[in-house]
Amino acid sequence: MKNSKSLRVAAAAIFFVFNFSFEIRNLWSNELSVDKRTMQLDDTVTITVMLEDAFASIDSVKVPLRNLVIEGEPSVSSEFDFINGRTSRRKTFRYTAHATAPGGALVGPLTLHGAGGQVETLAPIAIQVLPDAAAGSNDPVKILRELMATNRDAIFLVASADKTAVFEGEEVIVTWTLYNATSVQQYAIGEIPKLEDFWTEELDIRGEQPQQVMFGGMVVQKLPIRRVALFPLRSGSLTVPPMGVNASIMKRIRTGSPFDLFEGMEIDVHRRSASLNIHARPIPAGAPIAAVGEVMMRCGTPVQRNGGPVSLNVALSGRANLRGAAPPAFEHPAKGSVQIIDQPLNVDRRHDDATMTRRWEYLIFPSDSGSFKVPALSATVLTPAG
Repeated sequence: MKNSKSLRVAAAAIFFVFNFSFEIRNLWSNELSVDKRTMQLDDTVTITVMLEDAFASIDSVKVPLRNLVIEGEPSVSSEFDFINGRTSRRKTFRYTAHATAPGGALVGPLTLHGAGGQVETLAPIAIQVLPDAAAGSNDPVKILRELMATNRDAIFLVASADKTAVFEGEEVIVTWTLYNATSVQQYAIGEIPKLEDFWTEELDIRGEQPQQVMFGGMVVQKLPIRRVALFPLRSGSLTVPPMGVNASIMKRIRTGSPFDLFEGMEIDVHRRSASLNIHARPIPAGAPIAAVGEVMMRCGTPVQRNGGPVSLNVALSGRANLRGAAPPAFEHPAKGSVQIIDQPLNVDRRHDDATMTRRWEYLIFPSDSGSFKVPALSATVLTPAG
């Protein structure tokens, strides 16, 4: 009798455990969450969207954001459970985002449309983005000092230009350099600026090696991660917007144990450069120019074969945007008809600047037999000195 009573109590307890598990499972619901409510301007925030059952069939979620930008694609995971004869499904989307300006930021509200016509709206989440004293600076010493004063990781991005006052169409070299005094595991450009006011030539920096510099007694490594040649398409005050980089760094965990030196965790950081201002002066009035920059003209020896046309090869080359350059003109008309054939443009991007070479072949069909003199050729170029 006693044993029978004990069995009934045990059975009741087991039923309660299973029933409690079932009830807890039913309490799961769709959820929108973030891993922080306050963040630095150069920090990142993880946004998580959890979808249950009828909503877990959604393939993609577009989270409404204010003052935040999502980096890349979300990570997606799915779970299936079978408890007490009931199947449950959960899908989780995780996004990484960074702020665009100090002040208030908002994630959501997010309206979901599930199977069977179900609709649910998840409440918005407010985030405060703290101002950064170094955010508007491309001075590495000032930026490092601010990072140290606010107990942040010593990794940052600086934009620099070889000149900030040029003529419209004149070449400007902009370099983005990553500085760090941390243990960087990997990095990638995560935010590419739109350079709508410039013609852009991407330069090859694959051979660049990291260098060590000293700032205030701290050894910092610097490495150029992007370099472009910019040619202003108009005159006026032009802006090179910030560029962003995502990096994973190893941060030591201090536990007070003798193994501190071997313990650490990998964390993700986001850094942005400040913008750059370029003042482009208008091209002076006067005769049309072929290019703006430092340009040389080379002419080959005129050649005539088998009584055909006289062939002359001409090239312009130098630090200038020669894609739209007009062919050099004869100083006085040639005695005959002239045909000019464009040759492929060559752009050398392997150095600290972009050098272009534009070639033409002139075919001159003399109008008379006998001695023929090729007139001189000339091209007007506006130099940086004006």
